[in-house]
Amino acid sequence: MSPWSAFPWIVACALPAAALAQEAPAQPVTFNVAVASQYVYRGLANSSGDPAVQAGLDYTNPAGFYLGAWGSNSSWITDGYAPDSGHSIEIDGYFGWRFTPTPDVSVEVGYQRYAFPGHSPPHGYAPGTTRPDTDEVHVTGGWKWITLSYFYTLGNAFGNRDTQGSEYLLLAAAVPLGDSGATLSAHVGRQRFSGNNPDLWAPSSACTNRCLSYTDFAIGADRQWFGIDFALTFTNTNARATAFDGSPVYRNRFGDNIGDSQWILSAKKTF
Repeated sequence: MSPWSAFPWIVACALPAAALAQEAPAQPVTFNVAVASQYVYRGLANSSGDPAVQAGLDYTNPAGFYLGAWGSNSSWITDGYAPDSGHSIEIDGYFGWRFTPTPDVSVEVGYQRYAFPGHSPPHGYAPGTTRPDTDEVHVTGGWKWITLSYFYTLGNAFGNRDTQGSEYLLLAAAVPLGDSGATLSAHVGRQRFSGNNPDLWAPSSACTNRCLSYTDFAIGADRQWFGIDFALTFTNTNARATAFDGSPVYRNRFGDNIGDSQWILSAKKTF
């Protein structure tokens, strides 16, 4: 724009920064770098099919408190609703606390800010839209290889006005494939946008911000070779390219639906 070391790449494609935060490294401070065939977030192509270079820095203490930062190139804003802006990089900051009462049970609460540095469009943002910076809080419960997470937006969500209180619900699972060293992972998520935002939708449209809501899913596998985590992931959504009145929803300025099916090949090294 997060769970968990058992399936870092599937969930990294859905919520990368928090995934990095929730890992439990042996040392308190870790640094990671990654390259991917593209950057996909909650099923949406954030780099419009172009490769992505990503890096993160994380701190975790023995009590379960973590904080960190993560960054990636990102073009969904300049390719979408604000082509004349300078928002071509995403930098996330996050912190939280993870508690593991038993080896099979985990609970986590956290906060994340998605920041998109860069100048605004010279003539301002289109009606109904604003700067894409977004703040979320989340709570996660895990049992063995299954996790359920709930995310709540504190202000406007990803450049859409009147979207405070938007929500994302994520059910994810990761299953080790015997002694192969590989993990098969999958998730399904539901992004719900709140609010009416009449400036965004034409008066004749039946839409409110609910027309932005969609479901995404992903399935893939990851394995480590030579100290590098490799992953291959397939994602898809039911996000519409256009609304009922024909106005763009998830269609970028090139005519592509960024919610279409995607394949992502990635490699990550942690130091």
